Amino acid sequence: MSLKSFDPTRAKVNIAFNDVTGWAPDTKFTVTPTNPRKTVTAGVDNDISVNVDSRHVGTLEINLLQNAEFNKYLQYLSLGLDQVNFPFFPILISDPTSDYELATRGWIETEPDHAVAQETGTKTWIIGLENSRGAPSTALAAGQFILGL
Repeated sequence: MSLKSFDPTRAKVNIAFNDVTGWAPDTKFTVTPTNPRKTVTAGVDNDISVNVDSRHVGTLEINLLQNAEFNKYLQYLSLGLDQVNFPFFPILISDPTSDYELATRGWIETEPDHAVAQETGTKTWIIGLENSRGAPSTALAAGQFILGL
């Protein structure tokens, strides 16, 4: 039997050396691969070939409160990097209670809509990822090895 806990407040995203703050309610972020990791080709006689897809690009969707300061940072980052024709920046994701880490480079793919309503809204930024393949947390894996788990 395995006993685990989950704490979304421990999941962190760092974009261009700054920790993302001002998360919206519900989903903080989502990492989505653009392509499947593997596809299958089945022959007429049911011979099967598994095709390994080496394209690891993807997206990071982050959901921020409409009035979060980090929206301003992302806007400045987008404008500034576009001016120098180098829109790329480092991204680090750590989600220790899900045993997940990702270190890659990204770019702002889609800026959020701006809407004004009675309640504080959500701005959803889509960040392109050079590599969307997360890995088990190295710190957690090392601790589990030492403890013999």
